[in-house]
Amino acid sequence: MNENSNRRRAWVKNAIIIFLAIMLILTFFSNTIMNYSLPEVAAQYAQNGSITSKIRTTASVKANSTKKVTIDESRIVSAVAVRDGDTVEIGDVLFYLDDAESSQLTQARETLAALEKQYKLKQLEAGEDYYSDELAIYNKQKELEKAKQALTDVEANAALLESLNAELKTLADEQKALTKRISAYQTQIAKLQSQAADESFEGVPTADRIAAATEKYEAAKSAYETAEAEKESTALALERAEDAYEAANEKYEAMNPDSSLSASALTEQINTLNKTIRRYKEDYQIKLAAINKAIDDAYNDWVQADYAYNNALYLLNQGMGSQEAVDRWYERSETARLNYESILESNKPQKDAAKLEYDRQMEDYTEQLEKLQAQLDSIAGTEEARAALDQAKKNKTSATTAAADASEAYDKAKTDYTERTAELKALEMLAKLEECQSTMDELSAQSEALADTIEEKTAEKQELSSGIVDVDAQNERIEALAQELSTLQHNLSARKQEAARQDKIEQIELDELIENINKQRELVEKYEANSVDAKITAPIAGQITSVSAVVGSETSIGQTLCEIVVTDLGYSCEVSLTNEQSKRVRVGDEVTISNNWWSSIKGNIVSLNNDPKNPGQSKIAVIALTGDVVVGQSLNLTIGEKGQNYDTVIPNSAVREDNNGKFVLVVEAKSSPLGNRYIARRYDVSVLASDDTNSAVSGLMGSEFIITTSTKPIAAGDQVRMAENSK
Repeated sequence: MNENSNRRRAWVKNAIIIFLAIMLILTFFSNTIMNYSLPEVAAQYAQNGSITSKIRTTASVKANSTKKVTIDESRIVSAVAVRDGDTVEIGDVLFYLDDAESSQLTQARETLAALEKQYKLKQLEAGEDYYSDELAIYNKQKELEKAKQALTDVEANAALLESLNAELKTLADEQKALTKRISAYQTQIAKLQSQAADESFEGVPTADRIAAATEKYEAAKSAYETAEAEKESTALALERAEDAYEAANEKYEAMNPDSSLSASALTEQINTLNKTIRRYKEDYQIKLAAINKAIDDAYNDWVQADYAYNNALYLLNQGMGSQEAVDRWYERSETARLNYESILESNKPQKDAAKLEYDRQMEDYTEQLEKLQAQLDSIAGTEEARAALDQAKKNKTSATTAAADASEAYDKAKTDYTERTAELKALEMLAKLEECQSTMDELSAQSEALADTIEEKTAEKQELSSGIVDVDAQNERIEALAQELSTLQHNLSARKQEAARQDKIEQIELDELIENINKQRELVEKYEANSVDAKITAPIAGQITSVSAVVGSETSIGQTLCEIVVTDLGYSCEVSLTNEQSKRVRVGDEVTISNNWWSSIKGNIVSLNNDPKNPGQSKIAVIALTGDVVVGQSLNLTIGEKGQNYDTVIPNSAVREDNNGKFVLVVEAKSSPLGNRYIARRYDVSVLASDDTNSAVSGLMGSEFIITTSTKPIAAGDQVRMAENSK
């Protein structure tokens, strides 16, 4: 029993000794084992040094000055001579316009005619005619302006000659381009000849149909013009017959053979009824014109839609349009045609009803006149006066019938002329389709025309060179014209002073009308000058951008056709800087462009302004750019400042950031019986400036051992081990 107990004690003793020995060994080696499992960090002390901070951002290039090129008429663009990016000089052609009268010209002419008519009516009211004097003054003013312009042109001849030389070079380049296109079309026509189809209608060529329609059109036009002249002639004859009738009636009334009867009252009734008849005729003509206007408007809508359809088809055949546009315009053309036929059919009953009502009313008026005249005849004077009055009445009746017949013939001729015009226009539209098959011939004609233009421009250049006026002689002519103008104005003023005082109000209105007529006439002359060989030239020198005009499109009043960047005024861009960033830059600082390996773009800050969108918080830096830049181009910018010394500078890798802000981890050593242990501690800092490698911070004393790198992610409070070169 005692032996077993001693053995157990010995075993327990030995086990305790072995355990204590193992624990002792583990204690001695625990520091080494643990160090191999901890993150290894590198650290260093902060130093004083210099920081050159840089601001990196992007911005878009914009021009310092841009000019919009606009048009004040509705015109068709026939050619676009420039593209985005082209460089132009003052006077270079930008766009060519079709030779056609614009709707503004038509409206201006109508307005001028209305003003002149109003002026003549006012003259009758005013009783004094100054139109010839005003016209003489206007013509003399225009002559004086032309003389002054000729003198001004002496100084501009050099610039015009230079412009003509540039235009001649451009025309030569266009001729080369046309030659290439002709060769290309010859190849294309050779391929299409086997597929070409006969586009004739019912075996009759379109040219023959147009010739026949033209013959009918010319005949209808001649008949229309004859009927119109006859209508005006008969209307004038009717007016003279009515005047003669009224004169005979007044003479007959003056005899007054029987004073007991009221011949004057009957005469007044007849005159009043005649005025009523004239006004009724005028109202009938106005009503008829309104009905015809609805028909004409519908027809014009059809013609315009059909023209747009044919133009879209032409562009499609030339490879410049779309089938969708053709289908859309064809549908609009058909709709307009059906609308025209519907209005034509629906207005026929109205015209017939108006004519029937007119005939019945005129019959009633005639009966009333005959009754009044019979009453007047019963108290008439001598047989001679009665015979004269009867003859005047017959002449008036005959003239009325002739005027009505002429008016009816005019309406028929106008209807036939309108129908023939529609037929001819429709055939001309068909001919335009066939012209697509002869584009090559047209291009050849264009080449010849271009050669003629070059010849004309050369002649114009020679004429310009030889057309220089003598400055002294021209000054003398200008002085003489000015004296003549002053004399005309003085004479007119003297005439007006002699006019009666009661005409002053009317004269003021006449003067205003004259001024409006002169302005309107100048507007008509301007539009007429633009209707032939019209082109739009560059008002300034620069680079073309935002070209919106398309060949074949119709412009609108005030439309911007393109914009010209004034390259001489340079380019710039703008960047937004915080107040902190703005303190680090100065006006005149250079800006580095980092994405311009293909060109040399330079920039420098020219101004620092308050940001209107964020006042007090940021500023706008305006950067002037030089070099190969394009409006709208995006640039990568680097804005730097001169180096500045700081007391506490650490590597960028030492600066860390979380939701609470920026901080660094500092190594703190703790002593233990088994050696030093290293703990990472957090120190909050503020970054004062940074460059590509280092940052200047505040919030440190300068004696901290700052962690710069680690082999594993670490956080504040973690235990770390030091790299050998950091101890």
